[in-house]
This record gives sequence, C-alpha cells and structure tokens, in this order.
Amino acid sequence: MAGLFSEEDISSLKLKKEITMCVPRGHFVIVHELSKKIVGTFMARHNYDGIHEYSGRIHWLVVHPDHRGKGLGFFLTALTVNRLIDIGYKTIFVGTNDEMLAAIKTYLKAGFVPNLFRQGMYRRWEKIYRMLNLEYTPEDWTGLKERMGIFHYLK
Repeated sequence: MAGLFSEEDISSLKLKKEITMCVPRGHFVIVHELSKKIVGTFMARHNYDGIHEYSGRIHWLVVHPDHRGKGLGFFLTALTVNRLIDIGYKTIFVGTNDEMLAAIKTYLKAGFVPNLFRQGMYRRWEKIYRMLNLEYTPEDWTGLKERMGIFHYLK
C-alpha cells in the first residue's frame, strides 16, 4: 500500500483489524497504473449498531491527495455500496465528521442522506449543507427507506 499509507500505517494493528472486518470481497483498492502505487481505497463492512440488525457500513475512504478531484472517491463509494447491495444489505451507512466536506459531498452525490436521528442533527446538517452551498431539504428525506427499499444514510 505504499504511496497511500505510510509504512507505520500499513503495519498498524488498527488498519489490519479494519481490513479483517470487511465483508467478503469488500475491500477495494485503486492502483495508479504508471507508478504502481495505491492511490485509493474503501471498505464495505457488516455493522450491527444495535438498531439495524442487518446493516452495512462503508468505511475508510482514502484517496491520495495527488489524485483527488478525479472522481475516484465517487467510484470507490459506488463499488463499495454496490457490493453491500449485491450481498443483500438494505440499510447502508457511513460515519462522517463535519470537517470532511469533500467526502460528505461525495456521499451526498452517491445518494446518501443525513440521518436526523436526534434534534441536534438538524442544525448540524443545515450548517454542513450551507458550507457546501447545497439546498437543505430534510422534508424530502422522510420516508425514503419505505419508498426506495434501500436506505443509505450519513451519521
């Protein structure tokens, strides 16, 4: 994984543990053809969060800074979500933090919606949408799971 992660990252127990929690064929890697270095990766994992008995989580989206802005994050997101759908997951989520605006924009473009699971989340997501210059329409997200059958959400 040289190029994307430092040797310290590669040998870290945390990364190795994260990879072992992927669903079968659920770890995606993009290799730059000319340099033969890994420039992007994403993982599809099973997640039991205490609420959704059979939910999938997409996790550890990383794109090398030299290769950002070329659609690799969206491509990896699509691959990862499709893998979870292919093996039967109906609820798929990704955790976010407010500083990861580029990743959040990618997830929104891929069809994820904010999970407004508590009152404070409305203000949080309104602020994020404003920072991304997007229209904030939480009323459009009501009943999505019932209408779509598959629900992708941001936490």
